Amino acid sequence: MSKAVLFDMDGVLIDSEGVMLKAAAAGMKAFGIEAAPEDFIPYIGMEAEKYFGSVMEKYGKHYTDEVKVHTYTVYGRIITPEYVCPYAPEILHTLRKSGIPFAICSGAVRQKIGHNLKALGLTEQELPAVISGDDVTHNKPDPEIYLKGAKAIGIEAKDCIVVEDSLGGIRAGKASGAKTVGVGTTLTEADFAKEGNADYFIKSLAELPAILIENGINI
Repeated sequence: MSKAVLFDMDGVLIDSEGVMLKAAAAGMKAFGIEAAPEDFIPYIGMEAEKYFGSVMEKYGKHYTDEVKVHTYTVYGRIITPEYVCPYAPEILHTLRKSGIPFAICSGAVRQKIGHNLKALGLTEQELPAVISGDDVTHNKPDPEIYLKGAKAIGIEAKDCIVVEDSLGGIRAGKASGAKTVGVGTTLTEADFAKEGNADYFIKSLAELPAILIENGINI
């Protein structure tokens, strides 16, 4: 039976992938790159250097951290509470009230996580644990981030349920030994069935409580 929940953030708690695509394209203009939002789609869920650097390489430029910092500043001006995924604040509140351990395990840098938490109306101090891409040596699809998230809340990863919206995230969750739930914010059930091999698929977080209860997490 499961004991805890590990959440990805972008595409799970906040519907930010489209916002990030726009922010990335807009941010690149400051560095003389006329990238299109769709240029970044193949790199969704990857670490910043891969996400930005791959597109910059396409346009003959080299990645620097200055690009990342500037682009996330642009992102922070765009992301607002209207992008919060339905039922996300409620599920987090319910878990906290019920005393169920959980952690946010986002491959994003802390700068971006901070913007997302502000949109969610939360602070990092209000949450049991937040693990970012800055905290790991190997980002998703490597399981390190979920292993660290589980350790931070004192639960073995095999006793956790990972909630993700990307194939790389599902692979990371499964590699950690956790059960996995794919949320259809970004991809379809067919996408997960074909490549992600998630244990469950839900269209929104409103369906998550039933899965948690089925696996012994009584909220």
